[in-house]
Amino acid sequence: MSSTIFNKAFSLELSHDFYVVASKYLVNKDLTFAPTKECSALMQKGRMRFVPTPKGAVVFYQSYIDGTDTVLPLVELADGSEFV
Repeated sequence: MSSTIFNKAFSLELSHDFYVVASKYLVNKDLTFAPTKECSALMQKGRMRFVPTPKGAVVFYQSYIDGTDTVLPLVELADGSEFV
């Protein structure tokens, strides 16, 4: 029997040290992180999920655990896939 789970593929963090503020991530409250239309299509095809966070964003990929407790991606992307 296998289980379907989401694992973190990568995360994005944007910070600054130009202004002296309580949090170096404060700049993100005025910014919106979003994938391009093409990147959204790539992530949908790869069964991935884009989640904005206070520090930037996290991208998760859907995977499963096979009978030997090995975590495998549900869909493998072609080499050279570019996230924009």
